[in-house]
Amino acid sequence: MPVYVREPASPVLAPDARMVGFTRLELAAGQSKQVEVSFKLSQLALTVGDVDGDGGRQVARSGYEAVVGAEEAAFTVR
Repeated sequence: MPVYVREPASPVLAPDARMVGFTRLELAAGQSKQVEVSFKLSQLALTVGDVDGDGGRQVARSGYEAVVGAEEAAFTVR
């Protein structure tokens, strides 16, 4: 099960969503299961700067959304 993060209001051009983690699980038909997937905050870093990417990598202090399948959960980096 992949976990994606997107930043709806990114200050720089960025992919719509980035995969930050995943876990494998087996489910029977109709079964559901709660799982925990963690990721490092540094995985949200983007290179700021001009087109040549000469700026440093930074994690924007912004609102993000974690997406797993059709489910979303909002979080903020401060």
